[in-house]
Amino acid sequence: MPESVYKIIELVGTSTDSWEKAAAAAVTKASKTLRDLRIAEVSELDIQLENAAEYYGRELEYKLKKLTGLFEPAVIIFMGVIVGFVAVDGESHWMEGVMLVGVYLMLAMAFFFLPA
Repeated sequence: MPESVYKIIELVGTSTDSWEKAAAAAVTKASKTLRDLRIAEVSELDIQLENAAEYYGRELEYKLKKLTGLFEPAVIIFMGVIVGFVAVDGESHWMEGVMLVGVYLMLAMAFFFLPA
């Protein structure tokens, strides 16, 4: 194979239909000003969400519906009570922080070993 030198350039194409059309549009536009194009490679693909808030709202609703057992709501209430006791006086010291970390670790272990 003969030795060759290639120049690599970066192009950005857009399309409302597909990624293939976006790539084709970028190559078509580049071919008007560049000569001897041989290879095209797609390195990144992005999408634009029309209603991102609606999508994430549905995702959050789905995750909240999975909290059907008694353990998860009890843990949420327990966490609120613990944080309330720690924050009720408006002051904090290092030992309260250590106790909160211990509570969080115990809850993390409980959720980790919770049967599915």
